[in-house]
Formats: sequence, structure tokens, C-alpha cells
Amino acid sequence: MTVPPFIPQPVEIRRNVTTERYPVMVGFVRRVSLLHFLSVLFVAGVAALPSPWVDPSVAGWATLGLLVALSLARTLARGRRVEVVVSGVILVAFLVALGSAVRVWIEDGWPLESLLVGVACAVVYVTACGRDLSYVGMLVLSILASSGLIVAGGIWLRTPGLTLSVALSLNALYLIFYVYDLASLLSRRRLGEEIGAVADLYRDVLNLFGYLIRVAHHWRRHRIWLK
Repeated sequence: MTVPPFIPQPVEIRRNVTTERYPVMVGFVRRVSLLHFLSVLFVAGVAALPSPWVDPSVAGWATLGLLVALSLARTLARGRRVEVVVSGVILVAFLVALGSAVRVWIEDGWPLESLLVGVACAVVYVTACGRDLSYVGMLVLSILASSGLIVAGGIWLRTPGLTLSVALSLNALYLIFYVYDLASLLSRRRLGEEIGAVADLYRDVLNLFGYLIRVAHHWRRHRIWLK
């Protein structure tokens, strides 16, 4: 009797990065981390540019729409090189829209600048760790280092305690998502698909909803909870 797993198996493609030699895999992680950091800097640059007032709902819906487009591109062309190209094009438009949305959210009082500090610390770790890459180490050290920097900056700028607490929480939550997703996407990417991997680090925000649907379908298919 075969007992089905309680949750569906993770999505994998053939010849993914996890099948490569360890130094090659670490190099891939390092390149993706650096490109992702550059994309965050790009978003920060767009957010810092002077521009006319943007309706928060318009900025939010535009960002969400392009995020859905990124997810559809991966779903419809998964495993093909054209997916990386299409995702790269959509990613640029998404980052511009995200930058506009971030500017609005910061003006509304959300301390999203803290996310840049956390991602920067993660990149420093990946760059400095050599071949001794540890995702747990990346997460713990990045949270500790970035939290210290955020607290120091908050004290220097006399940031209110509530705002500082929100900044620390957002930073920690994002780093948890970022490090987990960076580790898990390796089974869905091949060498040369670094841009697609960077896009994954954004569109996988929607994966929670898609994953819940996959779990429900898996349970119904194998009659889990129905026996």
C-alpha cells in the first residue's frame, strides 16, 4: 500500500541548479542575490525620484497586475528559455510600478527603507561566506546585523518607538521569506536563468495562494481527510 504524502511535492525541473556541483550552485546563489539587491536599489531609486502625486490605489493595482503577469509568464512557459526573457521584460515594468507604490507607502508612514538594509546584509553574507554557504547562517546573521543597523539609525534619526518596531518586524519577515525562497527556487531554475530567479523572488509572494490551491487539490485527489 502506497501512502501519499500529506502535502504535494515541491515543483522541480530537470537539470536544475541543485544537480550541479556545490561551487557552481553557490555561484548561482551569489549572482541571484547580487542581481536581486540591484533590483531593490532600482526600486529605491524610482521611489526617490521626484514625480507627480500618484493615487495609492492606482499604484497598488498596477503593481499587483504586473505581479500576476509575472506569475502567468512562469506558469505558461515554465522550463522554456522564452520564460526568462518574458519575465525579464515584465520585471522591469514591475520594478518601476513597485517603486511608485513604495514611494506612496513610505509617504503614508511605512518604514520600508528597512528592507534595503536587510537585503544588503544578506548580500554581504553571501559574498563573504565563500563556499561555506548556510541559509540558516544567512538568515540569522542578516537579521542580527540589519536589526542592529536599523536600531542605530533609528536612534540617530530619533525615530518613534512604534515606527522602529514596525521597521524591525518588516525587515525580519522579509528576510525570512527571502532566504527561504532563495533556497527553494534552486530546484526550479537552471544555470543561466538568474534573471528568472530574481523575478521568482518577487512573484513568489503570490505562491501562498497558489500553494493552498495545490494542497486542496492534492488532498481531494488522494482523498486525504476523506478516509
